[in-house]
Amino acid sequence: MIGRAHRPVVRLVPVDATPGRTFGTMRNLVVPDDFDAPLPADELAAWDQ
Repeated sequence: MIGRAHRPVVRLVPVDATPGRTFGTMRNLVVPDDFDAPLPADELAAWDQ
């Protein structure tokens, strides 16, 4: 407990553990060869709007 003026203000509790990741859930994901290629000028302009 964290208190102020001898009164409890906050109670510290443990955080629930996050579930682990399941291996192989993205096995069908295909990253194209040009994934990190620069965007075309018209697409870049659309992001600036």
